[in-house]
Amino acid sequence: MSATPYKLTLRAVLLFEKLTARSFSSLSILNEEDAVTLLYCLQRCEGGGSLLPIDVWKQVLESESVKGELYARLERTLEAMIPLSPPEGTSPSKETDEDTSPDFTSIAGMLVVDGGLSPSYVMDTMELWEIPAFLDALDRKKREALEHQRLFTWMTMMPHLSSDSVGSPEELLPFPWEQAESNARKKHLFDFLASADIRES
Repeated sequence: MSATPYKLTLRAVLLFEKLTARSFSSLSILNEEDAVTLLYCLQRCEGGGSLLPIDVWKQVLESESVKGELYARLERTLEAMIPLSPPEGTSPSKETDEDTSPDFTSIAGMLVVDGGLSPSYVMDTMELWEIPAFLDALDRKKREALEHQRLFTWMTMMPHLSSDSVGSPEELLPFPWEQAESNARKKHLFDFLASADIRES
C-alpha cells in the first residue's frame, strides 16, 4: 500500500516561513533541516497532527519505522508538487537578490484582505498552483480601479483645461504598465522597419 501524500496548504507554507524566517521559495529539499521543517509543518497542519514544538517533535524521527512512514508521505507530496516546479534551465539567476523571492505570508494577506477571499479557503483549501491566477485577477482589478479614478479625474478637470493641453486620461497620468506596453509596441515597430530596410537593400 502506497503512502498517502500530505496536502500542501498555504497554512503549512506560512508556518514554514514563520519557523525559518525565509521565503518558502527558498526551500531546498536536499537540505535535511529544510526537509524536516517542511515535514513538521505538513503534519502539524493536517487534521490530528502533532502540535508539539518542533524541537520536541523531532524526537519522533529517532524511530526508524515512524521516520520511514513520514518520509514516504513526504516523498509522495513532493511528487505531486513536480508539475508546479519551473522547467529545468529556468531557475532564478544566482545574481538575483534573495529578497525578491515571493513571500507567501504577504501573498496570503493580499488574497484575504485585498481579494476578499475566505481565510479558511486560502489557508486550508487553496492549492499553490491556484495562486498566480488569483494574483493576476487581483492585479487586473486594481488596474481597472486606478484607470476608472483617472478617467473621473480627467473628466472633472476638462472644463478647466485648454483644448490642446491634455487630450486623454492617458496623457494626464500614464501608468507604468501602459508605458511598458507602449515601449514594447514601439520596439516591435522599430524591429519591423529595420528588417524591412534590410530586405529592400
